[in-house]
Amino acid sequence: MQLTPEHEALRATIKRYIAEQINPHVDEWEAAQIFPAHQVFKGM
Repeated sequence: MQLTPEHEALRATIKRYIAEQINPHVDEWEAAQIFPAHQVFKGM
């Protein structure tokens, strides 16, 4: 499947958001057995 430049840009943006805004908190969220979906998706 060939992605358009727009799809590649979206993919890169989402990947960067996950790396910067979600991954640093995963251990804390798992320990607390929570997933702050509203906070995560609001930031997108």
